[in-house]
Amino acid sequence: MENMNKKFNKLEINQLCFSLEKLRKHSSTAYLKMADSITNYSQLMPVIVISDNTQGLVLVDGYLRIRALQKLGADRCDGEIWECDLATALLLRLTTMRERHLEAIEEASVLDVLHHELGLSQNEIARRIARDVSWVNRRLSLLKNLPSIVRESHYQGRLSTWVITRVIQPLARANEEHANQLVMHLDKHPQSTRDIQRFFEHYESSNKEVRHRMMTEPTLFFESLENKNQLQDAKQLNMGPEGRWRKNLEMIKNIVKRLQKLVTTVFYSNQDEQEQRQLQRNFKETQQVFVEFENLVEKQIHDITANSSSHIRDASSR
Repeated sequence: MENMNKKFNKLEINQLCFSLEKLRKHSSTAYLKMADSITNYSQLMPVIVISDNTQGLVLVDGYLRIRALQKLGADRCDGEIWECDLATALLLRLTTMRERHLEAIEEASVLDVLHHELGLSQNEIARRIARDVSWVNRRLSLLKNLPSIVRESHYQGRLSTWVITRVIQPLARANEEHANQLVMHLDKHPQSTRDIQRFFEHYESSNKEVRHRMMTEPTLFFESLENKNQLQDAKQLNMGPEGRWRKNLEMIKNIVKRLQKLVTTVFYSNQDEQEQRQLQRNFKETQQVFVEFENLVEKQIHDITANSSSHIRDASSR
C-alpha cells in the first residue's frame, strides 16, 4: 500500500468535483438507507478527496454519502484530503476497504481510467495493487463490447454484475441492438436473475424470427414465465411434503446413477495419490451423510411404531 499525508477537514459540498461519479454504482434504495443512517448516527466515515490543479477538490470516495447528505439538505461534510495524484488515489481505492467492496465492473471501470486515461500499463497497475497482470486483464475485459447504456444501468443499480457478464455481454457481442433493447426493457420492467437467465437460454436456442419477437415484445415472454412459475408453485403446493420427498429422492437416484458412470473415469491407474485420496474423501463424506439420513429415517419409523404399539396396549387394558 502506498503512503501519503492525509488531512481531515470540514468541506463545502458545492466546492467538490464529481467527475469520478461514473465509476460507482448507486441505487435509490442505497441513497435512502444511507440518509437514514446519517440521520440516526451522523456521518460516520469521512469522504475522500484529492486536490487537482484543474478540477479542484475531486471526490474519490464517498459519493453515496454526499448524495445522502444533499438529500438531507446538508451543505458541509467530513472529508479526508489525500495529498497525492489521481492515479495513486484510485490505486489505493482498489486496495483499501471502505464502507463496501467494489463490484467487479466498478473495479474494471477504475482500472479503465488508470490504464486508458491516465496511461498506466497493466504491469504497473498490477504491481502497485499487488495483483497478477492476468487479474487486471480479466477485469478490463469485462468492459469490452459493453454498450454505454449497460454501464449506466449498472451504475443506477438496475443491472447486477452477474446479469451483465452472463447475459448482456455475450448478447452484445452477438447483437448489440438486441442487448440494448433488452437493457431498456429491464430498466423499465425489472426481472429476477433466474427469469433473465431463462430468457437468454431460450434466445440462444431460438431461430432468427423468434429472437426478433423476443426482443420486440419481451413482456410477452416474461409474462409467460411468470405464469409458468405460478403453475409450478401451485403444483409444489399440491404435491405437499410427500410429493417433494418422492421427487427429491428420484433426483438423488439419478445423480447417483450418473456418478456410477464416472467411477472408471475418475479413478484410474497411476493416478496422483493426493488427488485420489481427496476424491475418496469426498465420497466418504457424502456416504456419511447417507448413513445419517438412513439412521434418521429408521429412528423416526421406530419411534412412531413404538408409540402406536403403546397406544394399542393402553386401549386394550382399559
